[in-house]
Amino acid sequence: MHVTASTSFSMRFAVISLALLACGLGVFAAPSAARLSKPSSPVLESAGAPETPPQLKYAFTAKIDWDLNNNHTIYTPSGRRTSFWGREGYWYDAEGQRFGDIVRSTDDGVIPPGTNYLELLIYYVVKLEDGYWAYVRHTGGAILRKIQNGVVRVETDSPKYKWMTLIDFVGPGSFNGTEIMTVHHYFPNSDLPN
Repeated sequence: MHVTASTSFSMRFAVISLALLACGLGVFAAPSAARLSKPSSPVLESAGAPETPPQLKYAFTAKIDWDLNNNHTIYTPSGRRTSFWGREGYWYDAEGQRFGDIVRSTDDGVIPPGTNYLELLIYYVVKLEDGYWAYVRHTGGAILRKIQNGVVRVETDSPKYKWMTLIDFVGPGSFNGTEIMTVHHYFPNSDLPN
C-alpha cells in the first residue's frame, strides 16, 4: 500500500478526532452532584457530625533532638526534598517514666514550592526498656520548626508493648524554639487499651 502525504494527514486527523471525541465524552460522562445516585440503604445516608466529638486519650510522648541545620536538600519539580537526622530521642509513658531510647531517626520530606509546609516521612527505631525493638513510621505534615501533626504506627514483637502494633496513634507535636520536637501520642478512640 502506498501512503501519500494526504492519506497520512487524513489518518492522523481521524486518530486525533477520535481521541478528542473520546476525551470530550469523558468529561460529559463524569458524575456531577445532580447525577449522583441515592444510597441503596438509609443506613448509608450521612449521619452528619457526631453529637459529641471523640475525646482522645493520652498514650505516650516522644522527644527527638533533630539536627535541622545539618541536612541534605535536593531541589526537584515536586519541591525541596530534605533529609534530617535525629541526634537522640526518648519515649515517656503517661507517668513520665522513660520506656524507650530512640537510637536512629530520619525525616525525609518534601516542601512544595512557595510554602514552608513539610510533608513528614519520619522513620525511627526504638530500643524498649524490656530489651525489644520497635520500628516507627510517622507520617503527616508540619510547619517548619513550629508545629506538626501526624499519624504514628508502631511495630514490635515485645510481649509487653505488642498492643501498640494494633493502633494508629494521633501524633500532634511542636518545637520549643529549639531543634527538640515533642510529639504527644493519643489513642484515636478512648475505648482502646493503655
